[in-house]
Amino acid sequence: MASADLDIAVVGGGVAGAYTAWRLSRHFGAAKSVGLFEYSDRIGGRLYSRRLPGMPHLVAELGGMRYMPQSQPIITKTIAALRIATQDFPMGGPDNFALLRNRHLLQKYFTDPEKVPYDLSSIERGRTPDRLRMLVQDHLIPNSADLTFEQWFDVQVLGRPLWSFGYWDLLYRVLSPEAYYFVQAAGGYDTNVVNGNAVSMLPIQEKGAATEFKTLTDGMQGLPLALVAGFRQVHPQGCFMNHLLQAIDRQDDVFELTFEVTKSANYVTQLTDEHRTVKARQVVLALPRTALESIDWAPIRPGGELRDAVRMVFKQTAFKIFLGYEVPWWHALGLQGGRSITDMPIRQTYYFGTEGAQKGGDPKNQHSLLMASYNDTGAVPFWKGLEKGKPFVGRKVPFVESGADPVPPSDCVVTQPMVEMAQAQIARLHVLQNPPEPYTGVYQDWSRWPFGGGWHVWKAGYNFLGVLRSMPQPIAGQPIHICGEAYSAAQGWVEGALQTAEDVLGRLGVPPILQQ
Repeated sequence: MASADLDIAVVGGGVAGAYTAWRLSRHFGAAKSVGLFEYSDRIGGRLYSRRLPGMPHLVAELGGMRYMPQSQPIITKTIAALRIATQDFPMGGPDNFALLRNRHLLQKYFTDPEKVPYDLSSIERGRTPDRLRMLVQDHLIPNSADLTFEQWFDVQVLGRPLWSFGYWDLLYRVLSPEAYYFVQAAGGYDTNVVNGNAVSMLPIQEKGAATEFKTLTDGMQGLPLALVAGFRQVHPQGCFMNHLLQAIDRQDDVFELTFEVTKSANYVTQLTDEHRTVKARQVVLALPRTALESIDWAPIRPGGELRDAVRMVFKQTAFKIFLGYEVPWWHALGLQGGRSITDMPIRQTYYFGTEGAQKGGDPKNQHSLLMASYNDTGAVPFWKGLEKGKPFVGRKVPFVESGADPVPPSDCVVTQPMVEMAQAQIARLHVLQNPPEPYTGVYQDWSRWPFGGGWHVWKAGYNFLGVLRSMPQPIAGQPIHICGEAYSAAQGWVEGALQTAEDVLGRLGVPPILQQ
């Protein structure tokens, strides 16, 4: 075998890459040389936890923010193995707000036909958005509870394979137009996504009060950070930050990887025109679609064997705006946690807690965190149009350290027009004439390079089962592997990223974590 710098090169410092490197180091120890390469100076990818000035014990989750321990065993076992502290992630109660078609109501009244501002049919009346979605599934696929994942690809509905439909298509074919609009407006990000493959959007399970959600006490980014810390215990020099993969060539039995060295400052990463070549016997590409397609690599060039497979996933645009206030003004309205929902462009507002109530927080400090907007797909261009305004500068408040900037630096700058528009919609959602002014804020747009989206959805009209199975080793006879949430059966979740990483690890000789 030709000489190589590494036995295995893992490219991508998001959760899939960090997990792969950690599991390789635990299984092989120092017997195999492993390198982890990240284009920026930050480990975590789309797990991105920030702390805003004046709130050192609160976490603004700019990316993924929760998991379900009852149905996501890989992340649950990994968190336990790393001994990371967890806490409940409340989704709110029946008294959280909704503003739909300019009518205010509490979410507990979604089952009251007299209060819901949609003209539903007799069979639809009294059903929540989740139960309307379940109605569609039960109508078209009565035996859905008995199907394995692979069997969903054999299901025929309305004379065609289920995978040939977009999910919106099925909703509109079964529900009345009014019920369809109700589900779109009030279903949160479960329905306000791109018209994804019907198989990838099913089966539907109601995520009601009985569903347990957890998060990490110090932020979800703590998971990839802990994974990389564990990896470095075995390979102290194995983590290469600020390395952007530009090209892959195959030389005899070794992959030649060309990286451009980058530099990062104040959350912005730039190219330097300095290059480095690394040779590896095996390669794992733990990258989202946009980053993968940016590589000069024959299989994803026009006509390459992977080009069509990679393009079977749609990049889901998404962003978040967090605002910080001096007091939790929403408590006076009976809102303690979880989300309120609206068909206005802010879409979803989450209540994230008060500094003085956190462990270690100063009880006198009542600074509180609000996710003013959690948004995807249709409303993203609304906010993109406000990006060019004057930057939001915030204002000085007592618990922000002297000399500190009340608005932290970021690669996505929150602007004054964004904040003003968010404030106006927050006021309408909460029936307030003049809500308190925020003193700080942060904005994250995941449609930017190299992510391309907050998460991914399999496109309608494709039987993607073969791609799902082959992506962990997509080129026959070559030890190059691809993993990540984009190519999983649980898109949009950390669990999906870890599932695909487990598939890759199996091909590298690492036993499944769930059997250990």
